[in-house]
Amino acid sequence: LVKMPGSKQEKKVTPAKLQPPKQRETRKKPLSIEWTETEKQELDFGRFVGLAFSGFVLAVYLRTMHPTVAGGDSGELMGAACELGVAHPPGYPLFTMLSWLGIQLIPVGSPGYRMNCVSVIFGVLASFFHFKTVLRWHLGLYHPRGPDNPWIGSAWIAMLSSGLMSFCPLIWQYSTHTEVFAMNNMFIAILLYLTVRYVQESQVKFARLGALFIGLGLTNQHTLVLYAFPLVLWMLYIGRHELLSFKEMSILVLLGLLGLSPYLYLFWAATHAPLGSWGDTSTLSGWPAVGFWTHFLRKEYGTFALYSGKESPSGLKQLLLAMRLYSLSIFRSDSLFLGFAAPFGLFSSVYQNGFKTFGAVIASMMIFYMVVFHYLANLPLDKPLFFGVHVRFWMQPHIVVFAFLGIGADKIFSHLGSFRRPVVILFTLAAVTAQLGVNWEKMDQSDNWFTHDFGKAMLDHR
Repeated sequence: LVKMPGSKQEKKVTPAKLQPPKQRETRKKPLSIEWTETEKQELDFGRFVGLAFSGFVLAVYLRTMHPTVAGGDSGELMGAACELGVAHPPGYPLFTMLSWLGIQLIPVGSPGYRMNCVSVIFGVLASFFHFKTVLRWHLGLYHPRGPDNPWIGSAWIAMLSSGLMSFCPLIWQYSTHTEVFAMNNMFIAILLYLTVRYVQESQVKFARLGALFIGLGLTNQHTLVLYAFPLVLWMLYIGRHELLSFKEMSILVLLGLLGLSPYLYLFWAATHAPLGSWGDTSTLSGWPAVGFWTHFLRKEYGTFALYSGKESPSGLKQLLLAMRLYSLSIFRSDSLFLGFAAPFGLFSSVYQNGFKTFGAVIASMMIFYMVVFHYLANLPLDKPLFFGVHVRFWMQPHIVVFAFLGIGADKIFSHLGSFRRPVVILFTLAAVTAQLGVNWEKMDQSDNWFTHDFGKAMLDHR
């Protein structure tokens, strides 16, 4: 009963009205991991091993690097960077600007040598972030680990995965001369690393950095969108309580647009039209005539195709053929026949407690890429030249497959009991050394002057 002010009457109040207002529910944070002391020591050891491993990859890449211009698009990309021009569609503005910067900052060698060094840097950074991704991923899969089982071995599993990937002939080849694929590998590895950090630490800054790097990556290779699409959906789902607000979504969109801003370079580069530049990218008008949008959307090649030809199979038939050829490559020569461990890594990481969501999302990224890309890719794979162009786009799924390979190999080693530690260490060292040794002779391009001499002979003849 409540007595009303200024009145002798009493008013009956129901208990519901006397209850305090409900507190707003606190937003749940995504899964985060509190590392044990043993795991922190493994992370510290992994940082040391990762830096040492990256230094070794740098030394190998520099030793086997092309001394000057290589074949393919190398010469055209070098010309665009030296003169700050426009490369072939979609323009590769970030690659062009960073390569020009590398020419100015690297103190030794010809412009061609310096640009090859820039690609080496991209390749080493791809290996470094791939190592750090597998290190944290493996550590999370076995969390928590206590003093009763102190040896984790995540650093060795990361070295196994990244070592086999770095010295895989396909990735090694395109990390030692001027091409755009090493930069794309770097962006893919960075995105995987930022994803792991966001899951483990629940910090919005990693999502924001992811948005920025997706934008930057799309200024280099548009195929990155086939990884970014499922990744963004997953990140927004697990971080929905933090990311799905007007403020945070606005920040993410703005950071993504900031990442795309290097495309403004194409407008500037077209104004002075240096020798060898592609088209007129200085105007937005005349759709779909020659202009910025024509270049950006690769209309000369076909926006959703690798080239403008019609003679190759497309659709389901092309998809099945390409998937079969990719499986033969990754399970045989590219992985020293160790690719069989990747399916074990896939299943164990998806169904393992704690970190299964990360394994599921990178698997969905790779599958989405493989299906969509190979369904649309229209190069005739029975012709060696076109097949060589096609396989360059297998580096993107390689980055994920080699991560699963390391996780799967350790799943097999886990049944060895007390022998696991020496077996993991010895197997890692042996496998990486074998991958390096088997491919060294073919990958050593340090004395390859063929394209340089051919071009010089043509000019001298004139």
